[in-house]
Amino acid sequence: MNIMEDFWWEVNFGSCTPYADINRDEILNYQLGETRINGSDNQTNDLLPGSTVIYKTKEGRYGKLEVLQYGYDLQINWTTFDANGNIYAFGENIK
Repeated sequence: MNIMEDFWWEVNFGSCTPYADINRDEILNYQLGETRINGSDNQTNDLLPGSTVIYKTKEGRYGKLEVLQYGYDLQINWTTFDANGNIYAFGENIK
Protein backbone atom coordinates (compact mmCIF):
# COMPACT_ATOMS: atom_id res chain seq x y z
CA MET A 1 0.00 0.00 0.00
CA ASN A 2 1.33 3.43 -0.94
CA ILE A 3 1.63 5.78 2.05
CA MET A 4 0.96 8.70 -0.27
CA GLU A 5 -2.60 7.42 -0.64
CA ASP A 6 -3.13 7.02 3.11
CA PHE A 7 -1.67 10.04 4.85
CA TRP A 8 -1.18 13.71 3.91
CA TRP A 9 0.57 16.24 6.11
CA GLU A 10 2.20 19.59 6.72
CA VAL A 11 4.93 20.25 9.25
CA ASN A 12 4.18 23.42 11.14
CA PHE A 13 7.46 25.01 12.25
CA GLY A 14 7.11 27.70 14.90
CA SER A 15 3.33 27.91 14.97
CA CYS A 16 1.86 30.79 16.93
CA THR A 17 -0.87 28.43 18.16
CA PRO A 18 0.10 26.08 20.99
CA TYR A 19 -0.41 22.40 20.17
CA ALA A 20 -3.15 22.02 22.80
CA ASP A 21 -5.16 24.84 21.17
CA ILE A 22 -5.06 23.49 17.59
CA ASN A 23 -8.51 22.18 16.69
CA ARG A 24 -10.04 20.72 13.54
CA ASP A 25 -11.25 24.12 12.31
CA GLU A 26 -7.70 25.51 12.42
CA ILE A 27 -6.32 22.38 10.76
CA LEU A 28 -8.65 22.92 7.79
CA ASN A 29 -6.78 26.19 7.09
CA TYR A 30 -3.58 24.31 6.20
CA GLN A 31 -2.77 23.02 2.74
CA LEU A 32 -1.47 19.48 3.11
CA GLY A 33 1.27 18.11 0.89
CA GLU A 34 2.64 14.74 -0.13
CA THR A 35 6.34 15.49 0.32
CA ARG A 36 7.85 12.99 2.72
CA ILE A 37 8.87 14.25 6.14
CA ASN A 38 12.61 13.86 6.68
CA GLY A 39 13.15 11.96 9.92
CA SER A 40 16.84 11.28 9.35
CA ASP A 41 19.16 11.16 12.34
CA ASN A 42 21.15 14.20 11.17
CA GLN A 43 20.84 17.96 10.67
CA THR A 44 18.30 17.55 7.83
CA ASN A 45 15.73 16.07 10.22
CA ASP A 46 12.32 17.81 10.11
CA LEU A 47 11.01 16.18 13.30
CA LEU A 48 12.56 18.51 15.85
CA PRO A 49 11.12 18.68 19.38
CA GLY A 50 8.32 21.24 19.39
CA SER A 51 7.36 20.59 15.74
CA THR A 52 3.69 20.06 14.97
CA VAL A 53 2.57 17.86 12.08
CA ILE A 54 -0.93 18.41 10.72
CA TYR A 55 -2.36 15.37 8.90
CA LYS A 56 -5.31 13.84 7.09
CA THR A 57 -5.95 10.10 7.08
CA LYS A 58 -7.26 8.05 4.16
CA GLU A 59 -10.60 7.94 6.02
CA GLY A 60 -10.75 11.75 5.73
CA ARG A 61 -10.08 12.48 9.39
CA TYR A 62 -7.80 15.39 10.29
CA GLY A 63 -5.35 15.46 13.14
CA LYS A 64 -2.24 16.85 14.74
CA LEU A 65 0.99 15.31 16.01
CA GLU A 66 3.45 17.01 18.34
CA VAL A 67 7.09 15.92 18.49
CA LEU A 68 8.17 15.87 22.13
CA GLN A 69 11.51 14.13 21.73
CA TYR A 70 13.53 12.92 18.77
CA GLY A 71 16.41 10.52 19.13
CA TYR A 72 16.71 6.78 19.50
CA ASP A 73 13.01 6.88 20.49
CA LEU A 74 10.51 9.29 18.99
CA GLN A 75 8.12 10.61 21.64
CA ILE A 76 4.87 12.23 20.46
CA ASN A 77 1.40 13.43 21.34
CA TRP A 78 -1.26 12.91 18.66
CA THR A 79 -4.95 13.66 18.22
CA THR A 80 -7.30 12.70 15.38
CA PHE A 81 -10.65 14.49 15.03
CA ASP A 82 -13.94 13.27 13.58
CA ALA A 83 -15.95 15.21 10.99
CA ASN A 84 -17.68 17.22 13.75
CA GLY A 85 -14.42 18.33 15.35
CA ASN A 86 -14.70 15.93 18.29
CA ILE A 87 -11.69 13.86 19.33
CA TYR A 88 -11.83 10.52 17.52
CA ALA A 89 -8.61 9.08 19.01
CA PHE A 90 -5.51 10.36 20.77
CA GLY A 91 -2.28 9.36 22.43
CA GLU A 92 -0.01 11.19 24.89
CA ASN A 93 3.71 10.73 25.52
CA ILE A 94 3.82 7.83 23.06
CA LYS A 95 7.27 6.33 22.41
